[in-house]
Amino acid sequence: MPYPTYTISTDTADGKLNGTLLGEQIVGAALPAADNISRVGDILTITGTYTAPQKTTIDGLVAAHVGARNSEDILDSWSVVDSEKEVTSSGSWEHQGGITFNPEDYRSDMTNLILRATLGAKSAYVSGAKAQVTIRDMGTPTNLVTSPPQIDDTAGGWTSITFDTDVAIPGTRTTFCVCGDRGAATNLFARYARLALIEVTAM
Repeated sequence: MPYPTYTISTDTADGKLNGTLLGEQIVGAALPAADNISRVGDILTITGTYTAPQKTTIDGLVAAHVGARNSEDILDSWSVVDSEKEVTSSGSWEHQGGITFNPEDYRSDMTNLILRATLGAKSAYVSGAKAQVTIRDMGTPTNLVTSPPQIDDTAGGWTSITFDTDVAIPGTRTTFCVCGDRGAATNLFARYARLALIEVTAM
């Protein structure tokens, strides 16, 4: 595959680049470390040997990348899916695994708290599968991610996806779940999902 190139001002979440952070995010997504992350004007080039599915994962990481410097404090993390599970639902979120806790036990001021989901995913034949973090305590599940990441055809292999919640987290004892929607894909599998509670503050 050609080296991935992006326009920083339009392809990243806040129009900024933190090359060190992006490199850490690539490795954190279980991808090979980039040989080089370079910037020339507004153009970002990521040098490395990546397959098509890995490039798709990098596309998602760049789209979610916030280049403004932030401090992140991981308050806790949990494994919510260990074994391989098939997502059979199409058109609705199917629960894969979750954890029940009260975020207010970690911080009385929850303004800067987010949940970060990381999971392995495998999808086939047609794009359209997605992942989500939801609250499942009562009634209709509440989605905590406004624009859920899409899981494209992984050509029979596994890819790693990392994404953050952007909806306020409740300060009560709550069950938070990682969910999947097969969408138009022929199949979708998930494994090794984790949720982390993180406090993000501007530096």
